[in-house]
Amino acid sequence: MLSEDNKQINLYKLENEIQRNLLRNTIYDVIMTVRSSNGLVLQEYYNCDGKQLCRDLESSVWSSDKQVSIILKQEDNITD
Repeated sequence: MLSEDNKQINLYKLENEIQRNLLRNTIYDVIMTVRSSNGLVLQEYYNCDGKQLCRDLESSVWSSDKQVSIILKQEDNITD
């Protein structure tokens, strides 16, 4: 059985989670394209869904909690 203090803490956490989910910035139908200089090639993307092997990273929802990692590979000399 939860004590009264634990109930208050859980209620406080729930209120904060609901507030964060309702007030954070969120965008929908996202397409992200990474462009690089000559000599650099996009090797792969990683996001919360795992490894992505596509040129354009597509997502239906993107919030401030989502992350993406991009691995670039140097194939030739980099030119300006």
